[in-house]
Amino acid sequence: SYTPSRCANCGFNNKTVKLSKHGTKLSRITLPKTNNLPTYLFLKKQRFLCKGCKTTFIASTSMVKRNCFITKCIIQTLAAEGQFITSEKDIAFRQSVSTTTVNRALHQWSPQFKPNYQRLPLHLSMDEFKSVKSADSQMSFICTDAKKYEIIDILPSRRLHHLRDYFSNFRNRILLGFNHKRIAPNS
Repeated sequence: SYTPSRCANCGFNNKTVKLSKHGTKLSRITLPKTNNLPTYLFLKKQRFLCKGCKTTFIASTSMVKRNCFITKCIIQTLAAEGQFITSEKDIAFRQSVSTTTVNRALHQWSPQFKPNYQRLPLHLSMDEFKSVKSADSQMSFICTDAKKYEIIDILPSRRLHHLRDYFSNFRNRILLGFNHKRIAPNS
């Protein structure tokens, strides 16, 4: 155990206000699997009592977020597995967590994968391809940066009204070619 330097609730220094040990709390922390078996760490967290504000607080660890029992390493693993085509149930089974935890972890990282509507690249290449059965139409639309070979976005449909809605989100758009007066009349 350690002695905290200040109270987590009121912020008083330990030298001016007496912090005393006030029991422990047992936490079961989920760790990554070892030899394909679920691994848990039973951690006794020290509870402290602040005599200044008459409240208690619990010692923290860098392995998990506050009020969480699943390690940051597992959350990152869930996000990494989410990039492959697999169900949330399969990911949850492989990592020994619930499907709700997988869903929460994937939604936590999803803002990083949303398209950037600030600008389009200078060289844009577009194509259509046959995608999955769950798509809105038979063919999907993909646009990439032709210089960096990076995918900008994949749209579920290649229909004109979907493309018009998508490209109208960009601020500075310079559209040349494919009937741009109909798609973006102000360009």
